[in-house]
Amino acid sequence: GSISLELASRGCKEVISVEKENAHYNFICQCAKVLSAPIYPLKGDALKYLSSHNGPQYDLIFADPPYDLKELEQIPAMVFDNHRLKPGGLFILEHSSKNNFKSHPFFMQQREYGSVNFTFFLLPEQS
Repeated sequence: GSISLELASRGCKEVISVEKENAHYNFICQCAKVLSAPIYPLKGDALKYLSSHNGPQYDLIFADPPYDLKELEQIPAMVFDNHRLKPGGLFILEHSSKNNFKSHPFFMQQREYGSVNFTFFLLPEQS
């Protein structure tokens, strides 16, 4: 939820935040309302949301799943196989050092900040 606020404060025109936990979902809703931010919370399972073949495409997707999520390794495939990212779009996945996505075809870079890792994936522009 906090990243939604950060993105909105930095000029994102629309932020869709998918949250499963009631307390977090309510927090995001309250913050969006109080700040009149362009944040649109969706209550639900983010993995199901990403797995939808008919969902919208995005310029930026930021995923912050629980590090012990058994499906964490499958999240990049959910994003790319279901065409959830627009051409030229960026996908950022937060994860622990146990995960390595460097062999993924759209891998761009990995950054480490202590025990937190961010892997950046870039979907090339269509030609």
